Amino acid sequence: MANPKVTVHQAAEANTQAVARAKPQYTELTDSLGRVIKLRKLNPIEQSRLLRAVGSDNATNAAFMNAFAFPAAMVAYIDGEPYGLPDSIAEIEMVLGDLDEAGLIAIALHLEKLAKEANEKAKQMAAEEAEAAKN
Repeated sequence: MANPKVTVHQAAEANTQAVARAKPQYTELTDSLGRVIKLRKLNPIEQSRLLRAVGSDNATNAAFMNAFAFPAAMVAYIDGEPYGLPDSIAEIEMVLGDLDEAGLIAIALHLEKLAKEANEKAKQMAAEEAEAAKN
């Protein structure tokens, strides 16, 4: 039986390209009180962590998740004050308290706008596909 060939690369020969990570991108909103709120887009890992943080009963409550938990978790800054990803109901409530009604309304309006844009884009794509199918 032949011995397997093993190649050892010196550090200089190895792939030393640095992987450039993109700077976090934030959506900036201003609420009716004039506060600047920066929102993060939650990636799948952050979404799963949020679901574990709220527990299974709350995670299945769509009204709670969509109106309170996800918006609170999206907050990265309020007037320059940083907010981490909440990992408990108490931390979600703390962010909601800081947002108050004005901040929560600003986030809700922003999310509503995104949903309308996504809906319009989906309708446009469906119309284009239907038109292409005719040809």
